Amino acid sequence: GSDATIGIVGGNLIFEDATIKTAGGRIELGSVAGGRVGLVEVANGFTFDYSGVETFRDISISGTNSIDASGLGGEDIQVAAKNISITGVSAFVSHTLGSIPGGDIDILATDTLEISGVENDDNLVSGIVNQIFPDGTADGGDINIETGNLRLGDRSIIGTFVQGEGNAGNVNINASDSVSLESQGNTSAITSNVTADAVGNAGNINLTTFSLTISNGAFLSAASSGQGDAGNVTVNATDFIILEGQDANSLGNTVISSNIPSDLAEGNTGNIELNTGSLTINNGAGLFAGNSGQGNAGNVTIDAINDVNLTNNSFIAVAGTEGSSG
Repeated sequence: GSDATIGIVGGNLIFEDATIKTAGGRIELGSVAGGRVGLVEVANGFTFDYSGVETFRDISISGTNSIDASGLGGEDIQVAAKNISITGVSAFVSHTLGSIPGGDIDILATDTLEISGVENDDNLVSGIVNQIFPDGTADGGDINIETGNLRLGDRSIIGTFVQGEGNAGNVNINASDSVSLESQGNTSAITSNVTADAVGNAGNINLTTFSLTISNGAFLSAASSGQGDAGNVTVNATDFIILEGQDANSLGNTVISSNIPSDLAEGNTGNIELNTGSLTINNGAGLFAGNSGQGNAGNVTIDAINDVNLTNNSFIAVAGTEGSSG
């Protein structure tokens, strides 16, 4: 770890083909239109206090960018603005490389947080990632997002991952108006994942919003292919949840899932809980709690005040091979 902080506060912040990196120190970015930003000392440097800020401005990240707080223990990243746009091949990352627990990535976008990628030779995506690297032996940090609207386009991801040994952090999203994930045939995902050969549990995904739309191959998923449990997925969407698949003949292309997909994996699948006004699942999309490895499958629970509509080969499924199904 480090007690160094890189802090940038100003009006509109524009990053194009840029790198901001600490060796395990904090990164603080703030786009402010009016008011006072305070400095608060913390154990690992300092953080910005926005309680005196009246209005925020915008942060644009385009081209090829890395906002990177990785270290022996990945450190904290805090970003605050009105609108935050992450495009090109750009990411906020905090990787845990050693034995010190990872820090959190906290994003405040009072209006909209939008993430989308572009086609590139390495098939990289844009996004927000908190990850335990293969040599990491400590727990990873959380991703916490507070916004009005969250939009994930094609080649985009928000996720916590385990490639080494330790538990992945949780993904916590509070979007007062809407959340939308729309793929165009590539990744568009909110996820927590334990990779093959890794040891540890996936994090939970907690999403609270007014309306949620997942379409065209996008997904919301907690999964483990290693030794550890898949996390729970909980969605509270006051108005509606819509899952719209790409193709009724291609099951599972658009899903909310907690899954252990490998027969070599050991662990239990998490539960899926949806609380909403109405739920619509169409065109091969679905909900899935499955375990192909050694462990129990989770439960799928739906509490809808109004209608639940499943049409055109959509599905809700729970499946397990070892242990018991939920």
